[in-house]
Amino acid sequence: GRPASLLARLFVGNASLQLGCSPPFVRGRLPRLPRLLDDKMGGGASRGRRYKAGMTPDQYWEQVAWPTSEETLTILRFKREDAFKVFQAFVDIDGDNSGEMSVEEFHSYLGMPVTKFSERVFGILDADGSGSLSFEEFSVGVWNYCTYDVRLVTKLAFDIFGSQRPPSSAPPPNRCRCFRRRRRRRRQHHLHQHLPPFITHHPKRNTSSDVDHLGKLDIPECDALIRMVYDVDDVDKIQGPPSGKEILEQIDINGDNEVTIDEFSDLMESHMYILAPAFDLQRALRQRLLGVKYWEKETEARKIMFAGYDSLEHSSWESIKEILTIKAKERQDAATAHDEELQRNEREDLQSDQERAIERHRERQMRRKRKLQQLKAEELPEEVAEKEAVDRLKKAKEDMERDVPYDELQSRLVARKELYDALENLSECAQKARAAREGKMTERAINKDAEAKTDELLMTKEGQKRLKYEVQVQYGQELLHKWSDGNRFQAALAPLFQPPEEEMVPLATTVAVAVVPQSSLAAAREAARTVILDEHREECREEAIEKLEQKKRDQIQQFAKMFEEFEGEYGTVNTKWERLWDNASYAKYWYNWESGATEWTRPAICHKCDEFIDPMDVKCFSCDAPRTRANMELYSGISAAQFKAKRLAEEEEDADSVYTS
Repeated sequence: GRPASLLARLFVGNASLQLGCSPPFVRGRLPRLPRLLDDKMGGGASRGRRYKAGMTPDQYWEQVAWPTSEETLTILRFKREDAFKVFQAFVDIDGDNSGEMSVEEFHSYLGMPVTKFSERVFGILDADGSGSLSFEEFSVGVWNYCTYDVRLVTKLAFDIFGSQRPPSSAPPPNRCRCFRRRRRRRRQHHLHQHLPPFITHHPKRNTSSDVDHLGKLDIPECDALIRMVYDVDDVDKIQGPPSGKEILEQIDINGDNEVTIDEFSDLMESHMYILAPAFDLQRALRQRLLGVKYWEKETEARKIMFAGYDSLEHSSWESIKEILTIKAKERQDAATAHDEELQRNEREDLQSDQERAIERHRERQMRRKRKLQQLKAEELPEEVAEKEAVDRLKKAKEDMERDVPYDELQSRLVARKELYDALENLSECAQKARAAREGKMTERAINKDAEAKTDELLMTKEGQKRLKYEVQVQYGQELLHKWSDGNRFQAALAPLFQPPEEEMVPLATTVAVAVVPQSSLAAAREAARTVILDEHREECREEAIEKLEQKKRDQIQQFAKMFEEFEGEYGTVNTKWERLWDNASYAKYWYNWESGATEWTRPAICHKCDEFIDPMDVKCFSCDAPRTRANMELYSGISAAQFKAKRLAEEEEDADSVYTS
């Protein structure tokens, strides 16, 4: 006959030998070796094949499987490369490319027939009760089952074959069931947060052999459990040692014909062969997926990390749901804390940047303030008077530009006199300030500028060569005077230091400079630098004088142009024409307060005789004076454009000749 589980029969002997006993066999059946397993995880079936949506398995993993399952797989300590191996195995099992694993495909992958017990285990992996496993269901279920130790495998078996119930002193069944249902709903509402949909949305399934729902198994129920595990119709068919009857006797430790979860767990610690198919299935999964050593290490890690959740009070899926819930909540809290930390750091950085910007602005303001204070302290009295004169002229211009009616004609005359007085005062103050600045600029030129120019020259090769020459000249002069007043021998040698020609260094001086210590040349070096400095001082003084003369000429031209502009805009200082405002017509007009003449358009007034110039006249025929630049704008003769261009060209030629001279 065939064995209950081809793969299970292979490992039953191993588990029994470790326990020091012989494995039980089914009467009338001989064990057969299972088919050879492929050592390559994921095999080669997934290579070079198209999976879902026309993508290769590698593409589907990168674009779909890993992004959707990353959080769950990371919580379960799967590395990306290990999770990919599990996915490869899933693709190999999913032969029809449906994205789901059927129970037949699952058993075919493990090389074992479908039994009632293996169907129950598949049902445990099938979290949503759809009858097939998605990749996420498969990976979570495989991790959950492969990381079980003996205690948790025992609990899983009891979850399958006997629902946990309170002791006999608990409330009546109906009341207890209602109470547990309400508690389960509250607990599931809490657990469903942060869990994958396949865990949180699954139908209720009754996989228990505890038919009377008392939370414990009696002897008939244990008999049914053993028959289901070993896939036999009668426990007598289970040969020993121990036989089926001996297994039933060993299960009932205290002889009360009932088995609780605690008794069942204690029994499995020393009698693992009772649930040998469960352990065989776990070992088969471990071998096919990532290897036994990997899962043994993960089992130890689970004992440390998830010990608080793997209690005997919870079912297997309640444990995994609580693990995923807590870990997902921890990851979410960590991510929230990380985001808050980033935001806090960003706010602190922003505040620091603002504080630094404010500090830099304050420092700039302080530097500007100190600079202004320094300039004010260094300001000459003539410069202060010049600034006051500028302010006075600005005020006079504002008064002249104000529109006044005929009743305020006298104030207009006063404003005109004040304007030209302020302009004359500014001219005088500007000349005095320029003269005062000349001395200051000359002093700076022969001191600071000459020093800077000398230092800049001495940093070049040409400057070093010049300094060396001057040191030789100065040291030769020093030796000449010193030895001339010395003893006879020195006096006889003194002429050797006399230069034969101008700008030539005697050989004796060159030799002396080469052999004496550098400390002896200090005075000569300082004198040589002074010679170069004096030359630069003279150059800087001449440059400063030339610049000052140019500034003087520019200032004279500037004030001459300013006087011309003022006369063209406001009239001469003694003009009888005034610009007034007519309140009745809301317009400006020009009035001659001496003759009583009135013009509603701006007239051309001669700057010499103060007479009216006809718009068609090219000059003033009263005094034969040419039109000024301002009056040229008012000329409207037949050849006005040609005349204006000729006049402007003549003025520019005169200005160039003045500048050249």
